[in-house]
Amino acid sequence: MSQWRELSLGRKCGHAVTALSLVLVFIAFTTPYWLASDPRVYSAQFLRSGLWEMCFRSYTNPEDLEMRKFYVGCRWILTYEYNTLRDSIEVPFFVAVQVFFTIGFTLLLLACVLLLAMHICLPASRAFTLLKVIIAVLFASAVSGTIAVIIFGARGDGRDWMPDPDHNYLSWS
Repeated sequence: MSQWRELSLGRKCGHAVTALSLVLVFIAFTTPYWLASDPRVYSAQFLRSGLWEMCFRSYTNPEDLEMRKFYVGCRWILTYEYNTLRDSIEVPFFVAVQVFFTIGFTLLLLACVLLLAMHICLPASRAFTLLKVIIAVLFASAVSGTIAVIIFGARGDGRDWMPDPDHNYLSWS
C-alpha cells in the first residue's frame, strides 16, 4: 500500500488529471447541452439535446401530419412519451454516439476504481501490473470517447436530424 506522500509528482498529476477527466466526462454524460438551438430564435421547435435528454418547444412528430401532439419541455430520451418520436430522435449515428460515450465513461469509471484499489488495498509488488491494466483501460476509454465525439461532431448539427438546422449549434457539453 503506497502513501500519497511517497508518490512522485508525475503520479500525483496523473491521478489529478484522471479525477478531473472523470468529473468532466460525468458532466458531459449527464447534461443536455450537446446540441442547442439559438436562443434568439423564438420559433424554434428544438431547444437542446444531450445524450439522454431532449428539450423541445412545441415540437411535433414529423410523421404526425395532423399535429395532434406537441412536445414541450425536457424529458429523458427513453421516456414513454417519446415512443412515437423514437425513429426521428434516435437516429443510428446518435445511438452510436450514446454507445461509444457510455463505454468510454464506464471504462473511465472502472479505471478510477482500479486506481483507488491499487493505492488502498494492493501490495506494492503487484501495483505495477495493475498500473499496466489501468493504462490500457484509460486508453480504451479515450479511444471510445474520441470516436463518440468525432461522430457527433461530424453528424450532430446535420440537416437531417433536428428541426431548423440553420439555428442549431454544437454546445458546450
